[in-house]
Amino acid sequence: MFKDSINRWVTTGLFKETAGPNKEFICMSLKEARKAFMECGDILGVDFADKHLGGFQHWKAINASPVLRPIITEWEEELEVRIRSKQIKRIDTLAEEGQFQAAKFLADRGWDKRAAGKPSKEEVTRETKVQAKIKDSFSADIARIKR
Repeated sequence: MFKDSINRWVTTGLFKETAGPNKEFICMSLKEARKAFMECGDILGVDFADKHLGGFQHWKAINASPVLRPIITEWEEELEVRIRSKQIKRIDTLAEEGQFQAAKFLADRGWDKRAAGKPSKEEVTRETKVQAKIKDSFSADIARIKR
């Protein structure tokens, strides 16, 4: 179902917005795909690929598409922020219950740690975007915690 007549994975042809003149393989819009990706909650996309595509190999082909890669990158960044946001809220609850390590994690901005070594330009750009989204999501919470 997800392969063309010469057995190649269909990538841009799956989505209404990127299918071009050949509408044979369209199965969803990018908006629907984004929603499904977020609902799966799997940053690596394996669950999404298994449920909505032809599996992991198909997901790899979609990620290799120059048209779809920037879109997928945005989805991954958004999902990462959502996952971090959810977990920081859980840690905040633990901190309010008196859990010292949770409080320390929040006070030290534990979500802001990275591995040793100089990050690549791509990592810096990506992390800047993620941190900006986190800051927007948590500015009120962080101000309350710092009090």
